[in-house]
Amino acid sequence: MIKIGELKELLKIIFFTGYVSGEKPVSIMLVGNVGIGKSELVKDVNVSDNIAYFTDVTYMGIIKLLEEKKEIRHIVIPDFLKITMKKKSTTDNITSCFNALMEEGLDKISMMGQQHDFKGKKAGVITATTKNSFNQYKRRWEAMGFLSRMLIISYDYTNKTKEDIFKYIFERSYLKDNKDKRLEMPVRNLDVKLSVTLAKQLRDTDTTFRKQKQLQTLAMANSLLNNRFKVLKEDINKINEFKKFINLNYTQI
Repeated sequence: MIKIGELKELLKIIFFTGYVSGEKPVSIMLVGNVGIGKSELVKDVNVSDNIAYFTDVTYMGIIKLLEEKKEIRHIVIPDFLKITMKKKSTTDNITSCFNALMEEGLDKISMMGQQHDFKGKKAGVITATTKNSFNQYKRRWEAMGFLSRMLIISYDYTNKTKEDIFKYIFERSYLKDNKDKRLEMPVRNLDVKLSVTLAKQLRDTDTTFRKQKQLQTLAMANSLLNNRFKVLKEDINKINEFKKFINLNYTQI
C-alpha cells in the first residue's frame, strides 16, 4: 500500500505498548472514509505473539479467548462496523467488555451459571471504522466512556496520493509487494525509564490526563521497539510527530 508507512510504524509501536511494565496496552480506533484501506492497514502489520485477530466477535467469543489465552495483549478487529451492525444490546455488551479490558480490567463475570474470574485482566483494542459510522455512534460511545479509553487516529489522501494509488492499481504493482518481516515481541513485560523532563514534552494544551499516560506509554514502547530500556529525546520526537494523526483532523498523506 502507498503512503501508509508512518501509520504502519505507529501500529507497531502500539503493539509494543502491551509489554511496558506498569502501563495499560494502548488502544486505538482508526477512522477514515470508505475505501482508504483502514481495515487492510490494521491487518497488515505482521505480529507474532499474544495478538488475537477477529473479523467478527461476540461477547462469548471474547470470554472464551481470554480464558484460553492468558497472555493476550491486544485484540484486533479490522472492521468495527461488524459490531455496530448487531442489535443494540449485543453491541453494548461487547463495547462494555472492551471498556473494562482497556481500563480497570476484567474481574469476575457470572454467565449461564458459571463463574469466570479474570483477575483484573487488561488488553488493548485495535480497530477501525468509517467516518460516517464514527459520527453516528460518537455520542453513545462518549457517554459510555469508550472513546476516552483509546486514541482516535484519522487520515485521508491528497489528490496526488489518490493518483499514485490508481497508478499502483493500473500497473498491478500490488503483486510485487513484499510481506513485512514478522514483528517479534518481547517474551514478558519490561521496565522502561522515562524522565519527568521528557514526559512533559509530550503535553499539549488539549492533552487530557488519560491521553498523557497513553502518549507516555507510546514513547516507552518505541524505546522497547528499538531495544532500549530508557526513553530518549528521539522517542519523544517520534511520538510528537505522530500526533498529526491522533485526532479527528483527517490529516492528508
